[in-house]
Amino acid sequence: MRTTDGPVHHRVEITDIPTWFRATPGFDPTQGIADEEAFAGRCGEVGDELGSFTHTPRGAHPTPILTAALTAPDCRPRETHLSTAYETLAGLHNQLGLTDPLDPTTRPYHFRPFRVLPADRFAEALPARATALEDARKPRSEES
Repeated sequence: MRTTDGPVHHRVEITDIPTWFRATPGFDPTQGIADEEAFAGRCGEVGDELGSFTHTPRGAHPTPILTAALTAPDCRPRETHLSTAYETLAGLHNQLGLTDPLDPTTRPYHFRPFRVLPADRFAEALPARATALEDARKPRSEES
């Protein structure tokens, strides 16, 4: 080793998770979730009317709500059922304790008259908790 009078570049970049995703694989998964949550019809387009909700241990809970959304006569009651489903799933997320509790209530989609959960909040909280847990496991150096 030798002394230097300028910055030392160790080729280590400190960044947050969304920035890393945009730079490394080329996309931000949290934005992907936020972009897709208003388009529940995609599962139906391929014949999977309820998506993967029914294949989870707690899938029985939201299944009747989602079935009601699918059988609703028009978009307003459908949205009511979907909002209930979003809030139910957000509540289940909070019960798992994977993150600090997040507000499980729906709200307008930007300035449009559609109710959504803003699921990106949940997607962003998960890696943040993982990072915090990882940091907590690191040995702390003793100060002299």
